[in-house]
Amino acid sequence: MSSTLQSLRQEYERMYEAMAPSGPVGGAAKKVAKRLLANKFQYVLASGATGIPWGVIAVIHERKCGGRFDVHLHNNDPLSDRTRTYPAFRPRFGEPPFEWWESASDALRYDEIDDIASRGDWGIAEACYAIEKWSGWGYRTMSIQNAYLWSGSNHYQIGFFGVDGHLDRNAVDRAPGAMVVLARLLELSPDALGQKPPETVSKPSKGRSTMPEESATIARVAALGVALLFGAFAVAGGHLATRTSIKPATAVVLAAAPAAPVAPVIEVVPAPEANVKLPELPPAPEAVPAIVPVVAPVAPSAPEASVATKTPTAVKKRPFPRKLVVKSRPVQVEKPADPVTGDMVRSALGGL
Repeated sequence: MSSTLQSLRQEYERMYEAMAPSGPVGGAAKKVAKRLLANKFQYVLASGATGIPWGVIAVIHERKCGGRFDVHLHNNDPLSDRTRTYPAFRPRFGEPPFEWWESASDALRYDEIDDIASRGDWGIAEACYAIEKWSGWGYRTMSIQNAYLWSGSNHYQIGFFGVDGHLDRNAVDRAPGAMVVLARLLELSPDALGQKPPETVSKPSKGRSTMPEESATIARVAALGVALLFGAFAVAGGHLATRTSIKPATAVVLAAAPAAPVAPVIEVVPAPEANVKLPELPPAPEAVPAIVPVVAPVAPSAPEASVATKTPTAVKKRPFPRKLVVKSRPVQVEKPADPVTGDMVRSALGGL
């Protein structure tokens, strides 16, 4: 059995408004909500990939996996590999080990939870419908209040689907329901459904604009600049009004509030036939001749007495050296003493 969101919207909203925690299970919901809030960054990553509010992902994760981040949201198989049990071989893309938010995004898209509402359009009815669609329609077919949503509240008493998928009408769910935890999570973090808390907006007075003060100041400065550039301006009744006849048929009127943040109003009104005369400017003062001081030339001071320098003396040239004459002496050779031929040599030399 499957129902549409529109057919169940009023039932969901009515039950949530009348919901109240009951028993120790309902009292434990706030503790669970604080633990989920501590891991908000994981749920925000999955929310960014699917468009589902992070609070809805958090309570589904708590009910399905007990808040564990080491298993697949599909079926509690370990993240170190793809899923083995139904649905098997998930995620189809990427390589293990997987990040938790990657696997969770695949699980939510697999069950088409992301198609329930557009991003930013989630409310209590959408959250209830997403959680019941995720858990299955078995409780509704058995005419028993859904323990997955309302356990620990005044809406739930008895009856529980076990792990094997069979209903035990005498069993009681001992874990707080998803909507009971979500209610506590919204108390701790109002953006759990992707909605910012309402801001107090003061009602603008009649005839006034809600333009920020900075924008109004810029508008007033721009209007004043246009007035100084194209025409004359006059201050009347606390408002700046400027008229100029750029063309004979039209005139531009610029107006801006003096102090209150009011947007500039631009109107086009017919201009008179005669152009508005601009006020004559006073004549410019005559130029005063500049006085140029005359400075008498200063005579250069006498140069200081120079220090006498010594004139280098002339180097006396030396005459070229005379030719070196080497005198030789005859070398006396001793005559060998030969007793046999000595007399003959002496007789020969003596005869010469």
